[in-house]
Amino acid sequence: MKKLILIILVLFTYSCDLVRDLKKETFGCSGKGAGGTVGASFAIDPSSRTLTFIQDGDLMGSMINYPSKIRYEIKSSSGDEILTQDKTISTVSSNGRTMKFISYIETYDKKKFYHGFRKSKYKRDPTVFENCSKVN
Repeated sequence: MKKLILIILVLFTYSCDLVRDLKKETFGCSGKGAGGTVGASFAIDPSSRTLTFIQDGDLMGSMINYPSKIRYEIKSSSGDEILTQDKTISTVSSNGRTMKFISYIETYDKKKFYHGFRKSKYKRDPTVFENCSKVN
């Protein structure tokens, strides 16, 4: 009986895996940030189930020391759709104020990537990175 329950639990765990169809790919895109046009890349790593976001520094402007490279764990994927887990980032602005951001990345077609924030004190729409092309 214990073996049967263990087998059912193992099968249920594997059937609930929401991350599938990942390929090692990198996309280069551009979007609008606080400092104007922002260049960004989105690198998908299927072995670690992560998406690495790299931006050229203009996403939040020069006052906020927002990281230029963030590694997100992938929450779900299927075909060209990807949603990352939320990532909490703390940073200190140039005027010494500590700021906390909860961000995520999402794409439906790998032609546009969305960099959004949740539970933010400052509500804003996700930054849309468009004209994405495969780098590798």
